[in-house]
Amino acid sequence: MGDLSGDGLPNERPVQTVTIDAPFGISDTEVTVGKFRDFVNDTAYVTEAENNGNCAELNNGMPKMDGTLNWRSPGFQQTENSPVVCISYEDVKAYTDWLSDKSGFDYDIPSEKQWEYAARAGTETDFWWGEDVGVKNANCRHCGSEWSNERSAPVAQFARNPWGLFDTVGNVWEWTRSEDGQVVRGGAWNFAPSLARVSTRMELPADFSSNYIGFRVVRAQ
Repeated sequence: MGDLSGDGLPNERPVQTVTIDAPFGISDTEVTVGKFRDFVNDTAYVTEAENNGNCAELNNGMPKMDGTLNWRSPGFQQTENSPVVCISYEDVKAYTDWLSDKSGFDYDIPSEKQWEYAARAGTETDFWWGEDVGVKNANCRHCGSEWSNERSAPVAQFARNPWGLFDTVGNVWEWTRSEDGQVVRGGAWNFAPSLARVSTRMELPADFSSNYIGFRVVRAQ
């Protein structure tokens, strides 16, 4: 786990050998607008961005809060099959609690270990298909797709990784939990390919949300 290629940032080092203590299932896509709407319709939940006007967009490479943005209106066109964004870590916890109660299974936010294990899918390269991002393999800035640097793509528009997961590279950053707090993984539609490598990590406060961060879920087996 970590910067196996030597191209990473200091917070990806040192490389570690880690143990995952129990089997788990992980959603093959990011949670969509439609799935999140089911949660809101069932609970009348209001996200932190809707309450506080604190969803950020990227402006000249820096996050800038925009009080008009939220998961219903993130600043670009979405479909029900697009990944939900403008969702804080606390919002994700509310969603996984609801999903656990609704389904009878134990759902959670992925740990960093679980996320990287599933995203690597047995590989040791920067991207599951190799060391170079290539063209039209993922939705990230200058990655050659119709959505690159414009908006998130509907989920499952690119190939699955060897273990069946879509969009572990680019599209939207994904919330994970670590021993030290909250970390997003995977890169996004408006971030450079170098930040979509499998080991890239960005530490953020739990109440932060943006139109380039979403999530997927794990289920205990």
